[in-house]
Amino acid sequence: MKKYLFHFMLLVFIGSSCSKEKSSEIKENLILDYMTAGTWTLGFFTSSNVSVLPEYEGYTFQFNRNGTVNAFKGNETITGTWYGNQDDVSVTAEFPPGSGPILRLNAKWFLYNLTLTSIQARAISNNFFYNIRLVKKP
Repeated sequence: MKKYLFHFMLLVFIGSSCSKEKSSEIKENLILDYMTAGTWTLGFFTSSNVSVLPEYEGYTFQFNRNGTVNAFKGNETITGTWYGNQDDVSVTAEFPPGSGPILRLNAKWFLYNLTLTSIQARAISNNFFYNIRLVKKP
């Protein structure tokens, strides 16, 4: 797990010793490795500074290497897609219509404050400002 954080921090330094194509591939793989290493829950979720976290109680999220993301709650599984962008350190998620509160996650999320056990991200969608913290399940 520590290797993922270490590798992610190297994103800033990659490029000077590699070709541009190789550097992009390495960065993309680091985002992929980081996001797919474990199952996530939401530690906080605000919509324009108002907590909407209770709507997500019981959900867990699994990002898969094939570009799918699953939202699990009880016996329900909602499958969407995701991809990471190494250039602006973001993740874009897209869930299908009719997915209830999960639709609020359909956005381009800019990642920051990455640790071994959590990720914070922010997005702007439909004139709302969203902030989340994903917490890795033990």
